[in-house]
Amino acid sequence: MKSYIIASALLVASITGAQAADVVVQEPVAAYNWSGVYVGANIGWSGLKSDWHDIDDDWTGGSFKAGSDGILLGGVLGYNVQLANNVVLGIEGDLAYTSNKRSFDAPDSLVNKMDMFGTVRGRVCSTSVNA
Repeated sequence: MKSYIIASALLVASITGAQAADVVVQEPVAAYNWSGVYVGANIGWSGLKSDWHDIDDDWTGGSFKAGSDGILLGGVLGYNVQLANNVVLGIEGDLAYTSNKRSFDAPDSLVNKMDMFGTVRGRVCSTSVNA
């Protein structure tokens, strides 16, 4: 009987969980591609400053400075293409509405305002993250 208990104890002691030798290999992170169209919106502040000079003194009778501050609301549209050597080429344009306006009544009636403006620009850059 004693040999059965010892044999049972050895059998239970020798039971262990299965262990695999496989190592988990993480897949490399896919490189991000900057190619494509993008659209955005912007809001901000705009300032309009100008100097008026009546060079023959027949209109305003001299010189003065005109300035105004206002809000800016607009949108942006662009396109990028990423080349094989991680260089990104792109073009971007925006159009914005502004509320800048300043009126003068003496000696003549003048209005200094900017309703909207737009810009177009190119992009050449290099990527380094996830390249």
